[in-house]
Amino acid sequence: MDRPTIQSHQFDQNLTFYIPTEQAIALCVNRVTLSIKDREYTECRMRLLISSEVYSTLEAEAWFHLKPEVRLQFSQKAFKTDQNLEIEVSLSPHLLPHLTGYMKQDNGDLAGIEQLGDVLIQLNQTTPDDALLFTESWYGLAVWQETQLPLELGGGSVKQGYSTQWATAQFNRETQTVLPAVTDQIYPLMTTFFTQEGIPFQEMEGYLIVRIPINGENGFWDCFVEAREQDRQCLIYSVYRERVPQYKRLAMAELITRANYGLPMGCFEMQFDQGEIRFRTSINIESDRFSFGLLRPLFYANNAVMDRYFKGITMVLKGKASAKQAIARIEANDDDEN
Repeated sequence: MDRPTIQSHQFDQNLTFYIPTEQAIALCVNRVTLSIKDREYTECRMRLLISSEVYSTLEAEAWFHLKPEVRLQFSQKAFKTDQNLEIEVSLSPHLLPHLTGYMKQDNGDLAGIEQLGDVLIQLNQTTPDDALLFTESWYGLAVWQETQLPLELGGGSVKQGYSTQWATAQFNRETQTVLPAVTDQIYPLMTTFFTQEGIPFQEMEGYLIVRIPINGENGFWDCFVEAREQDRQCLIYSVYRERVPQYKRLAMAELITRANYGLPMGCFEMQFDQGEIRFRTSINIESDRFSFGLLRPLFYANNAVMDRYFKGITMVLKGKASAKQAIARIEANDDDEN
């Protein structure tokens, strides 16, 4: 079975769109993404950067179908008025054939992602009333804004906001009905999922990876979620923040070997040359579609296991217990809780 090809392109251009009141407004298109299968587009997305003032109008007038009732979850913190926001939008599936008409070459192949930017710019200049330039031709999937992290969670900034029901559904072109959430693209679904769950995340520039600072019951660590689009894989790593010194690595190897035995999902691993410890879960997506139902258990199980063994890693690292003693204490604590 042929798998979809995912193309993404940093665009960073202002384009003029028509809003429902038939007025024109310039919006910055930060990135465009296409999913292609069997010489057809299966999805087209744009990421927009807008000011808080523009967002206020967008919210009031429900551009991109962003009506209040379609929100799935919203951070308790209001958006800051002095910072820009990001909006992920997806082209209505009914307009994908229209887009194909602009992008198909003489040999029947579709032009590359860079050509999409040229098409949008040309439409702005020559055909401003084209349907691709109407805000209502696009469905808002998620809205984010950056927020600062406390030092105990590593500092820096992460994204918080809300996602919508449009992010959890696909459209049937014939019946125009909404179906359960699936997508060819792994990375956009990842970011939408964490937004919907109210989990702050940080995008790693230049990579299809997000970093999520975790404050577990037993400690702090970083969770990295990676999309390997071409390989159709999603990998999740919970990384212990402190490196293991060389003289402790054999003891730590014993600990993670004892921990791994019997684990139903995922495994601990250690980079022997640098002493990095992490817990990994992953999935190969055999079908062409990825869903929240596949990602949710993968993510939560990963962090639950890391939290369970966190104290054991710390005890061995600080010399407070041997590997065998640390595992025994973890298992004893599990028995006490049960």
